[in-house]
Amino acid sequence: MGFLTTLGRPLHWREIEPQVARLKQEAADQFVRLYNLYAAEAKEQLLFGDECEYMLVEFNESGEVSLCLDAYEILEKLHADPSTSIADWSPEYARYMLEGSPSTPYGSLADVILFERNMRLRREQLRAHLGPGRHLVSLAVYPRLGRPPHPLCRSPVTLEVPQPPGTPIPDESWNVAALTPAQRALAQANPASRSYFASDDLIYPHPRFGALTRNIRLRRGRKVAVNTPLYMDTNTNPSAILQEERELPGVLPGTSRWTPRSSAWAAVGCSAPCSANLEEARFLYDQLIVLAAPWSLALTAASPYFRGCLADTDCRFNTIAQSVDDRTPAEEAVFPSSRYGPSPVYVSAEGSPFNDVQVPIDQNTVETCRRAGIDEPLARYVGSVLARDPLVIYEGLVNQDPATHTAHFQTILSASWTTVRMKVPARAGDSWRVEFRPMEMQTGVLFFGRPTHNISNPTLIKKSHPTTPWNPNHRLGWIRCGIDCNLTDFENAAFVAMVVLLSRAILSSRVNFCIPMSQTHINLQRAQARDALHTQKLVFRQYRCNYPDRKAAAAAAVPVPCCHSAVVDLTLDEIFNGAVRMYAVLRSAVLLCGCQYGSVCLARCPAATRLWSI
Repeated sequence: MGFLTTLGRPLHWREIEPQVARLKQEAADQFVRLYNLYAAEAKEQLLFGDECEYMLVEFNESGEVSLCLDAYEILEKLHADPSTSIADWSPEYARYMLEGSPSTPYGSLADVILFERNMRLRREQLRAHLGPGRHLVSLAVYPRLGRPPHPLCRSPVTLEVPQPPGTPIPDESWNVAALTPAQRALAQANPASRSYFASDDLIYPHPRFGALTRNIRLRRGRKVAVNTPLYMDTNTNPSAILQEERELPGVLPGTSRWTPRSSAWAAVGCSAPCSANLEEARFLYDQLIVLAAPWSLALTAASPYFRGCLADTDCRFNTIAQSVDDRTPAEEAVFPSSRYGPSPVYVSAEGSPFNDVQVPIDQNTVETCRRAGIDEPLARYVGSVLARDPLVIYEGLVNQDPATHTAHFQTILSASWTTVRMKVPARAGDSWRVEFRPMEMQTGVLFFGRPTHNISNPTLIKKSHPTTPWNPNHRLGWIRCGIDCNLTDFENAAFVAMVVLLSRAILSSRVNFCIPMSQTHINLQRAQARDALHTQKLVFRQYRCNYPDRKAAAAAAVPVPCCHSAVVDLTLDEIFNGAVRMYAVLRSAVLLCGCQYGSVCLARCPAATRLWSI
């Protein structure tokens, strides 16, 4: 969702650019103030929660289904209904999506058995406000988004896109020379994205989202180029599939070009444990970085299609990363990844010895943190966050007093979408939070092939599935009454529960899974391969180790030991059930954590019996 406010209009990138250095310095000063206020603050318990993003669709009289772009109106109804107090509802980037989370955080380990019930109640609340012909689905990616016919927007609320001050600035970031008339008309009608394939009507009308889309493109100096590898089998005709795209700038061989961001930003479930204190948050942050690829990507992969084409990947991570990539050509050699990418640095004393990736660091920020007495690993983490430029600045928040405001730091942090994100308390009573991000939304929906007369491209063949009928003369079309609506929140609740239990286990037993940061980046790519769960091996620590109490070691002036760090390539089955025995770590830690409901949680939580049987 990001940092949402309405204090004035969002600035155009040309207005932000001259002020970047000052804004970053003020953001660093704001972090230092927050650190001084809350670094020593401790909570009595580990709080946690989840966020689920839901996709809205609607059926027409012929039974054809398309996206429903009325999220704004539905959100207004949800906020006006007092019976929806069990959940907090928020807008998301797309106008066909809404985000739901528990209204209050969970605080007991026994609460994991309530996840599925709460998710079901959220779904029922949202479904009650949809109206006739509309339905709620949980999809990581809408299969046909970016292909005509495009969904219609009936909302009276229009997207606000920042305009340049004074004399209009030429928009040099797109080229109409190679476009078809239809693509040219669509691009000219989209002032934010200049997309060839999808309308700006898909973007939620909050000012942040249009400004973010346009400023990414303008800072980059050209349109974003999203290339997704095509799945090839004996019946795939890549030259025919790419006929409408191969002349477009930036299309790579063997890939399919598709709409920037508005297609990519889709439903995801993630868990955000609120740590008891800063030291716990730092240790947990580092451990979850290692688990991000095997846990949240390989196990939850749910994105095998984009723009009506089957992809040679099962995850959307790289696709989203390309869609929000604001790096200039010169910066691509300096920044190893997009804003949406792997976490750049470890921040704990246990993890910092494994920082072997050269990432851009804002040195002014690091010096500011050092002068405030902040240790080097945390200073480098803040410097890596503020190495990125701010993209959304509101007119009413340009000039701030660092002694009373935190919006500049929160704005930059909220536009840094790494696999794991550590959030800073913004006010008294908040916690140091660790957000585990890349899990893809799970669903029981099955898509069946149906002929579509309005698609000129030839057929793509569905990957073999023993129970799903598929006609080789049909492709992923505009879905026509072919949905087996078997939706369930079971899998989403199970994955969130396991993140919470694993987080508690890590903090209770101080188990350390850190490997060289470069190896986590390798894992992130391997985990996105097609059928990575069964075909890929991921780099993992050969022997886990438990660190001594860090506070006791610091008091004795003894450096925290760097235990055996040998790494090996392991399958997911070997990581969870083999030599590493993560399940044994989980069970022993939960039973020893002092919670009387520990054994009940393991016995009753769906994840305890389902996820270990892969």
